[in-house]
Amino acid sequence: RQKPRRMDAAWSSLLAGRRKDARSAEAGSAVLARAAELVRGRELRAPGEEVDVVATACGFKILYFLGAYTVLRAAGVEMVRLAGASSGGMIAAEIEVLGLERVVELYLSYGALQDDHGRASAAYAAWRADAHWLALSRHLFQQEDALQKLDGKVFLSVTRLTWRGPRNHVYGADDYGGDPERARRAYYATGTGLTTVDGYLCTDGGVTNATPTFTDDQRPQIVVRPPRTGLPHDMILRFSFDDATRAIQLGQDAALTFLLGDDSQEIQLLPPAAPTYSK
Repeated sequence: RQKPRRMDAAWSSLLAGRRKDARSAEAGSAVLARAAELVRGRELRAPGEEVDVVATACGFKILYFLGAYTVLRAAGVEMVRLAGASSGGMIAAEIEVLGLERVVELYLSYGALQDDHGRASAAYAAWRADAHWLALSRHLFQQEDALQKLDGKVFLSVTRLTWRGPRNHVYGADDYGGDPERARRAYYATGTGLTTVDGYLCTDGGVTNATPTFTDDQRPQIVVRPPRTGLPHDMILRFSFDDATRAIQLGQDAALTFLLGDDSQEIQLLPPAAPTYSK
């Protein structure tokens, strides 16, 4: 019974900056250095072109997207808007508010934290992670400029539970109404957290729109979804430090392949007016 409380306290200390995992900090720096090295000196697909980026719902396999994002940024791709469902929406918001370096280190630290506290069942690990990301939601929106960084930049797919059944809503430009608490609830609801937003009971956006592509055809879209193989199946619910580094590297390698001109099932470029990406 002591372990959950110790893990909660350790996570809170990581969020507040009172604790730092040296291995994760070093590995995080290596992740960004690897991204820069992968693109250095290569002829890449339209570096600097303005695009929107969409991250599909996939639990902690979203670390694959995180790896891909590091390479896209290192290549100078201008990512104007980010959209996502569930963990895809959450990590987009985290990157915008906290910065890429901080997010990479936090996820690696969380993997190390799970290693340190023993391998729990997948269901229990997911339950604890939900509480930890609730804490992260509060930390995220304590940042004074959080709302400014999200408005018009990050779009979150949320499932509203209505008497007619589940309905999807995507929170984005002007949807937050200048209210950080409203934005925090939308951020938490797009994951598995059950919370009220705008009078609706809301939960995982992946239930109703797992890949919320933009429909306004403003610019090309890069859609990133995790591979069906190559990562542990239960990584949707939990992950180790080694799982995290492996997923990030897989995403980096896939993004490089994409930038060299090869679309795959995991990373695709949708031109404006293209049909919505689906499974």
